[in-house]
Amino acid sequence: MCGNYDAMSEESRKEFLTLDQEKLIHKYQLESDENYLYIKVLGQDYQISRQLGTVTCRGSMKPAEHDIVMAIYDVFCCSDVNEKFPEMAGNWETLAQMGGIVGAGHARKLHQPDVIRPLEGKTEEIRKACESLGGLACKGGDVSYLLPVFPFLKVWFQYWDSDEEFPASIRFLWDKNSIKILHYEIIFYTTKYIEDKIKELIR
Repeated sequence: MCGNYDAMSEESRKEFLTLDQEKLIHKYQLESDENYLYIKVLGQDYQISRQLGTVTCRGSMKPAEHDIVMAIYDVFCCSDVNEKFPEMAGNWETLAQMGGIVGAGHARKLHQPDVIRPLEGKTEEIRKACESLGGLACKGGDVSYLLPVFPFLKVWFQYWDSDEEFPASIRFLWDKNSIKILHYEIIFYTTKYIEDKIKELIR
């Protein structure tokens, strides 16, 4: 799997270097200088080398995590066919709704009891984790935040804690037109990354 990740990252890096960077800067309203393009992902700052295409944490040479790297490459390459940035539909969908039969299988992996169990009884810790990811509190669930995957693309995270009648549950909602910005596979892996990151932050 690591080999596949490395191959995917390398192909995506090469594809990024073929793109018109000035168009990317204008389209995504990116901060830039002669060496880097800068972009924020889940509240953290990253830089993409204009000469090499490598993605590192801003102000350092520390490599970004793989899921972050692939999301950054994909948002530039997937929507490159659109001259203008795709408008959001304003309609929220689950992974299952977005991906059909495949999506239903992916969603189940994120909602297994053993996956959710570490979150039980930790609503305040989950709130703090969401805020550290740049989230904006909103209505829905015991914990509900709009998390900025990118400044221009948010995912709606909702969590319900367990009680006497129901087990704990989570839901991730994406705008229907997110698929015009990221490939479905990247949307799934980004969702899983967020879930894992929240669990890491509350430990």
